Amino acid sequence: MVNSNYLMWLGVVSLVLGFLALLNPVASTIAAEMIVAWSLMLVGIGQMVSAFKQKAADNRWSLGLLGALCFFLGMYLVYRPVVGALTLTMIVAVFILVEGLLKAYLALRFKGTPYFWGILLSAVLSILLAILIFSNYPESAMTILGILLAVELISIGINLLALSRLLTLNLKSSTA
Repeated sequence: MVNSNYLMWLGVVSLVLGFLALLNPVASTIAAEMIVAWSLMLVGIGQMVSAFKQKAADNRWSLGLLGALCFFLGMYLVYRPVVGALTLTMIVAVFILVEGLLKAYLALRFKGTPYFWGILLSAVLSILLAILIFSNYPESAMTILGILLAVELISIGINLLALSRLLTLNLKSSTA
């Protein structure tokens, strides 16, 4: 019962954060960009520390240089969040477009099966979303990441609430 309550509260928190993110997508976009920036800085520090522990000099140099690159890229994004949001939005849009095209190819491979239309619909939605982002770029850059973050938090919240309910039902049926 403790696990299901924990998951339930995590789900509620995730839903609340998701809806708050929807209320202010610009702030959510900057928050998402900052998460990426600080993550890059932490990974960079980790790689540079790891470089000093390497015995082979070429490993030391490559890890150290990659670590420094990650760290300085993260610092740049911390100090230039709007540039970071623009860049991340472009990366996300390209990713969604490529994903949509690959799903369209996959749908063609499943033509004539019951899965074709579902995969094709998913492909079309991804491609349309990418086109929507590109057509409103750079204006979309300050909101789209926040909206995507909000949708993901809401999705996580729904998932955690469903898992919590499932665990509660499983616990009740196993004790009965």
